Amino acid sequence: MFTYSSFPASPVLGKVSPSLMMPRDGETLELYCEANGSPTPTLTWFKDGQEMRPSDRVTFVGSRVRVKSVNKLDAGLYVCSFKNVVGTISHLMKLVIQGWFLHLLFGYCLLSVPFL
Repeated sequence: MFTYSSFPASPVLGKVSPSLMMPRDGETLELYCEANGSPTPTLTWFKDGQEMRPSDRVTFVGSRVRVKSVNKLDAGLYVCSFKNVVGTISHLMKLVIQGWFLHLLFGYCLLSVPFL
């Protein structure tokens, strides 16, 4: 007998982090993305187009990424991408650190200085 899960299916997003996040400088941030598919899709995280790697501040647990003590260098575009043999699906998240880089929020830069 066949079950639904035995048929190949493209990844479908489940719960994901908001598309815009604005943590305060120094806070810990947790990004999350979930997806289902058959076969089970693999998850890859990207920041500004580059694949993310673990570090002393960045850890990966399941479908989550934790960034400790966020700072202005952590601002940018984060993408979770799920892929299996049938297809790929991604979710984009913009991270703006409160107090820094207004232009990341509005998409242009007139003045890139800290704000309160």
